[in-house]
Amino acid sequence: MDFTHFFDKMESQESYTILFISIIAFLFGLLVGFLLRAARVRSLKKELKEAEQKMIDAATQLHTAQEELVKKNKALEEAQTEVRDMVDKMALMEADKEKLFSQVYQLNTELEKIQATNRTYSSTIEELSDQIIGLKTQNEQLADDLEEARNTPTVVAAPVGNIQSETLSRLEIFEAKLDKLTAENEMLKARMTNVQSAADASASTPLVVGTNAPIQASLEEPDLGINTEKSVLKKKILTDGMEKDDLTKISGVGPFIQQQLYDAGIYSYEQISQFDAARIESITREIGYFPGKIEKDDWVGQAKKLMLDPNPTPIPAKKSTYPTDDQDLKIIEGIGPKIEEILKTAGINNWTELSASSHKRLRAILDEAGSRYKMHDPETWCEQATLAANGKWEALKVLQDRLKGGRL
Repeated sequence: MDFTHFFDKMESQESYTILFISIIAFLFGLLVGFLLRAARVRSLKKELKEAEQKMIDAATQLHTAQEELVKKNKALEEAQTEVRDMVDKMALMEADKEKLFSQVYQLNTELEKIQATNRTYSSTIEELSDQIIGLKTQNEQLADDLEEARNTPTVVAAPVGNIQSETLSRLEIFEAKLDKLTAENEMLKARMTNVQSAADASASTPLVVGTNAPIQASLEEPDLGINTEKSVLKKKILTDGMEKDDLTKISGVGPFIQQQLYDAGIYSYEQISQFDAARIESITREIGYFPGKIEKDDWVGQAKKLMLDPNPTPIPAKKSTYPTDDQDLKIIEGIGPKIEEILKTAGINNWTELSASSHKRLRAILDEAGSRYKMHDPETWCEQATLAANGKWEALKVLQDRLKGGRL
């Protein structure tokens, strides 16, 4: 169909109608398009406002987060500083603790020495007391003899009076020695109490960094008032280098009498074997011994035998009871109930297992048990356990007599 002349055949009225409809359709389409665009624009504007508000909120949150981050960084730096300070303080406390343990160890060692000295003095005092009792008894007998002698001629009374005077003089000497030893013993007891109190105070006092003054003060030894001009000390210094026989092997000679003989210049069996009556009387008077006791105990004969055999076979002693429980580790010098429990926890349950252990292992067990056990020294525990496991009780006793707190 040819539309080239379509509008030529139309009348004017029809052309206007079509034109009008076209214009109305165009306007309607334009109106619809405008309305649709306006709705979209409003939607986009709303979304834009929401996006801007979200951006503002995000910026606010970012600023707040940055402020919080600054605060957190500052708090972290302060915490790191505190941690460094605490590490430094802990290092100082550990150093002070080591010093404290060292000082406690020294105090314990000093206490053990004082206790050993105190036991020696106590033994000496007991021997002197026994001798004084004997001298007093002898003095009473001499007093009775003096009463009887008063009825005899004067020629006889004079020697008896001299004997009594001599005995009284010896008694006074022994009483003076006893008083001096008693005073020294009391002084040592006081010193031992002070050291023990200082050790207890050190153990109960809270650890304070940098305060060692009280502990150092407790380590200062009190003045014992030792007189450097004592004759006994001079004799000891002069005779320490000389070779001496063990005079206690002579029946009737104990440690105290042996020391008295040493002080009198008697050091060997040979010297005693050469005693004659005059020498025996002189020695008896010099050491303050009972008259006639040397002859009664036959010191001269015993000394001659000891010259030929310095180590005679000892007389069998009475049957004694020795420990039979090989799991009792407390018979070892230096091991108490706590350490026994620690060793058994570590797998050492009897003497045999203890004797098979090494000093290094025992030291590691004590170190692992805590710092309070560092002061204990297991150096001789294996040797003691070996003697106990083999039933060598006499050798064990000799070894333990030489120990102080488990240490040589």
